[in-house]
Amino acid sequence: MLTVIDRVSLAERWGKDRKTIENYEKEGVITRLRKFPSPHYSLKEVEEVESDGRDNLLNRKNKEIQELKAYVSQLEQKIDRVKGAIL
Repeated sequence: MLTVIDRVSLAERWGKDRKTIENYEKEGVITRLRKFPSPHYSLKEVEEVESDGRDNLLNRKNKEIQELKAYVSQLEQKIDRVKGAIL
């Protein structure tokens, strides 16, 4: 018997938002089960992701996101300084 977990529960389990789980699908981290009308995943695969190192990909992606957010913040500060110099 296949045990499944829905996207909302998986997002809560991994401490992510729904969009991040969608991105993990696109990146091949997790496979959506197509036989369900709403997004569901095999609990067995979820546990494999958590135990076999693919979670390292999750951590890398989260680090990349944090780095990009910091970079955007720096750019916004530079833009504000330029605007202040022009005005």
